Amino acid sequence: IASISSIIYFFKGSPESIKFKKSLNDEISRIISEKDSSDLDPSKIVLYLEQELKKNPNDLEGWLILARTCMFLGHIQKADLYYKSALKFFPEDEIILYEYSLLKKNYNQIESAIKLLNILKKINPENIDARKNLVELFILTKNKNKKMNELNFIKKNLKVDKIWLEKVEKDLSNF
Repeated sequence: IASISSIIYFFKGSPESIKFKKSLNDEISRIISEKDSSDLDPSKIVLYLEQELKKNPNDLEGWLILARTCMFLGHIQKADLYYKSALKFFPEDEIILYEYSLLKKNYNQIESAIKLLNILKKINPENIDARKNLVELFILTKNKNKKMNELNFIKKNLKVDKIWLEKVEKDLSNF
């Protein structure tokens, strides 16, 4: 059966697909070594990183690039999947948590974004970007108490630009 399948595939299939993995690896290696991103096809990056991360899932940068590339291509569900996968290997990575929360926020999954930022806040209470985003999410959810708690913490403990603070306080007055 294997011989017959191989013969049928040889005549009906594409011989190039057998060499695809090697040619993809060669192409990505060439682009990396020449530092020439003009030929870079984002879909090929996704395929390449999917293969590489199966072999070495402990590559933080690989997960980040894969998830970001999927977002760039508009593959939101795949980006979500890859951020979630990255968190399995790096559950306390601030960048993954923050970027994943932004993805959730941008696609109106506000409670999920808040949950991710709360995890990040426990890991690093002084992460100003996480705190600022929490305030903005609490404004969206009209949760005045939590927003005020975050804002008070920021005012007391963190250096934040005055323009952002004025904007938030203006939004607060419209609350």
